[in-house]
Amino acid sequence: MSTRITVRSSEKKEPAVNGLAVKVENTSITAKEPESPVQIEVTEHLEDDGETEVREVTTKKQDSDGIEEKKEVTTTTKTTTPSGGKITTQTKETKTRKTFTDPELQKRLAQRQRERAMAKREQASSAKNKRLAFMQKLEANSPAEKGPSNIKRSASNVDKLLAWCRFKLREYEGIKLANFSSSWADGLAFCALMHLYLPEKIPYEELLAGADKKRNFEVAFSAATEAGVPELLEVEDMLSVANPEPKSVMTYVSSIYKHFNPS
Repeated sequence: MSTRITVRSSEKKEPAVNGLAVKVENTSITAKEPESPVQIEVTEHLEDDGETEVREVTTKKQDSDGIEEKKEVTTTTKTTTPSGGKITTQTKETKTRKTFTDPELQKRLAQRQRERAMAKREQASSAKNKRLAFMQKLEANSPAEKGPSNIKRSASNVDKLLAWCRFKLREYEGIKLANFSSSWADGLAFCALMHLYLPEKIPYEELLAGADKKRNFEVAFSAATEAGVPELLEVEDMLSVANPEPKSVMTYVSSIYKHFNPS
């Protein structure tokens, strides 16, 4: 909205127009209401096949600094349990990206992103080196190199650990532990084991009904890492094989046992 006001006095002075930007031109005053410095655009996309609904909302906000794009993806999954009940699971993922109009500011932001990415790679590399060192130490002390008596003692420890797992997880539906390989291949046994100590972190009934191998590993390993258990296994490694390597699984389960039973 633009309003033009003419002052017939020959005296030139700047009037006060409350809440308006005022410009004096000889004996004329042009009063213009300031435009909003922020422009917002929202788009929404929805896909629904009856079982899974994916809602994507993209918000673009433009101001004097640049353009900020925020994307929210909400996935709602409806699962039918063996008993005929319905379980609804909802996950939300948010990504934000901002592009600055100031080239120098854009450069500084890009540099910070590179530094964060480098720090993340170094952290991942450090965790990988720790796992490698642990496995090398394990191999160095392998019973196969120590003679019959040590083999018997080690086998006994493995059997004891497996027996402990069976006893602790005996009431969990879907868990049958015969070994440290195929019995842990779908990730559900890890979820049950972590639920034993952190029930608030593991939605076991939901995971049991979902039968999502990748999610089982992600939920269990994430809860264990947050609790302070060493990151000896990775989700990608567990998904890359039909049956995981027994020694790796046994070592990880042992680390969980030692973490929550320090005595």
